[in-house]
Amino acid sequence: MPQGNPSSDKMLLNFDALIGNQDLKEQLEDTLFIFITKKEEWIAYLKGINSYAASAILLFGLPGLGKTSILRAIEASIKPMDDIGVRFYKSNEFQGQVGNNGQKISEAFDGARASKQSTFVMLIDEIDGVMQKKEGLLNVQERTNAFQAEIEGMVDSTKLIIIGTTNHTESIEPAALDRFVSIQIKPPNLNERKIFIAKYLSVIKFDKPLDVDLLAVHTDGMTGRHFTQISKRLKMFELRHGEVPLGNLSLELIKYSGRAGKNKKAIIEGENNDY
Repeated sequence: MPQGNPSSDKMLLNFDALIGNQDLKEQLEDTLFIFITKKEEWIAYLKGINSYAASAILLFGLPGLGKTSILRAIEASIKPMDDIGVRFYKSNEFQGQVGNNGQKISEAFDGARASKQSTFVMLIDEIDGVMQKKEGLLNVQERTNAFQAEIEGMVDSTKLIIIGTTNHTESIEPAALDRFVSIQIKPPNLNERKIFIAKYLSVIKFDKPLDVDLLAVHTDGMTGRHFTQISKRLKMFELRHGEVPLGNLSLELIKYSGRAGKNKKAIIEGENNDY
């Protein structure tokens, strides 16, 4: 875990507890490294082009890929640093009734700008809740307008870094989306699925050997959340009955879409006679 302030010879973020998304972790590290360790040069650049906007990163992808966990890992990494402030927000903290959305959003941003640290990181989970397309409800339009005004630098926001997550980029106001560096979170690849299986399924007592390599091939598209949920249900079965029939794992996999569902016969009957 970094202490004090980041320097050019050590990593800024600690993602040791998170499986997968290595490319994303490196891209996020590189982007934050520039925003934070090259802050003076970055702000000079922004003001040189008459931009007073916050620096903004959007993490997007399907549900269950660990976006919230990534925000929490960023928060834990930054908290020990002396000159960088950080706070985690749920987007509903910015939501109110018609007429006070702007005030709630302004108060949050004013508080971040007034922090004693030279850089302040705002981590906003499900940020689409405050950047929805300006269609329909007046409440939505008011909230999006207020949030967009804050990130666009109508007040000097160059000390702010905003990192948001969303499952729904299609619902975000395009003009607001353009202010973000967008980074996609992808489902785990084959090797990452092997790690998930080893962590969450190898701890279950099955009645037959578990072939991690074969199982990884047939779980393309599954996420860490899927493996966690399956593991919990199978562990409860094990605690009640002593062990789990391997066929129960196959039935659990069939519930999920992607190759795990399409290849259910191969998983159940087995390519190596274990399934």
